[in-house]
Amino acid sequence: MLSTTMPFSNLSIAREADQLSGAIDDKKDQILREKAREFEAVFIGQMLKFSGFDKALTMGGGKDASAFSGMYIQEFAEKIADDGGFGLAEKIYTQMSRRNADAAVIGEQGGEIVFSDRL
Repeated sequence: MLSTTMPFSNLSIAREADQLSGAIDDKKDQILREKAREFEAVFIGQMLKFSGFDKALTMGGGKDASAFSGMYIQEFAEKIADDGGFGLAEKIYTQMSRRNADAAVIGEQGGEIVFSDRL
């Protein structure tokens, strides 16, 4: 007769494996959200730059003011994205999380997450 019970040590190993799997999924989710927010910040920065916002910032400030306008625009864009942005980050996150639902984290290289298809 086959036993359907697990020894205590195997049960605790299975629980730990589930917890680790959940921690990996949480980390992957956190990184994906952050990268989507970063993308939205860059996108907003480009929109502000090409809208002429940089010229409005440097009006009357000369060359010294224009040296810092790019940094100011990017910081302004970061603040907009941090405060919820236009909702682009959430859309990107939703699409990427669907796309990567079957992907597993295999490591981080230089701050970038590396995905691999599960076998």
